[in-house]
Order: sequence, then C-alpha cells, then structure tokens
Amino acid sequence: MIDVPVHAHGLGRKNHRTVTNPEPPQQPHDSFIASFDLQYQNTLGTNSPAAPVRNLVVNPLPAEGQWAVHFPELGDWTVIAYYAAGQKVGAWHASGTALVVDLTARPQGLYLLVASTPPGTRYSAKIVRP
Repeated sequence: MIDVPVHAHGLGRKNHRTVTNPEPPQQPHDSFIASFDLQYQNTLGTNSPAAPVRNLVVNPLPAEGQWAVHFPELGDWTVIAYYAAGQKVGAWHASGTALVVDLTARPQGLYLLVASTPPGTRYSAKIVRP
C-alpha cells in the first residue's frame, strides 16, 4: 500500500488528508525502465547484422555420461577434462566443429572442459556428471 497525501487547496495544511492507494498484487516489471519495452536491435547508422556469439556449446547426449561439444569455428581442437578437484581425467582431439566427450568411466561430479587450438584460442565449459 502506498500512502499518498492529498491537498484540497494549494500546498497549505488546510484540508489535508492521506489516501491509501493499493498497489497491484503483481507488477509486470521490476523496473519502470523495462516497462517502456524498448527494442535495441541495431546500432544507429548501420545495417549489418550483429555478429554471432562465439562460444563453446556443450549438450548432453541420451547416453549417460556423454556430451556433444560444438566448437565456435572450424579447426584442430584439443579438449581436456578436469575433475572438480583439479586433476586431468581425459583428453580428446578433433578436426572440425564437433566432438563427443565420454566420461562414462568417471565418477559423478563437476567437470571442467577446456577446448583449445594451436594458435591459442581457448574456451571452457562446466558439466555435471550425474
């Protein structure tokens, strides 16, 4: 509830009363700025599309303990898996844009995958082996 002071005549205290104005139970946005629904899709003065985001994409496969790793560009990639405690538990090499990482022989837990190319490009992703 918001208390709003209401003045009947001018700014003086004469005829002053407070009205309670209930807020709606759910606000459509957390911020008044978001309620303007502005779309910032293009930078002023350019017609070129935005560059694609270049990330390492890791998707679980139906087989438990296996993931498909998709590289952001074509190349010779090395993927190294580290267990949460920091020890290296596997390494794979691929030429192309995708690779299957198999951790079925490894225990459950959190793993860090680090993908790199010989020129020094590096990406990383975290996965959880259930």
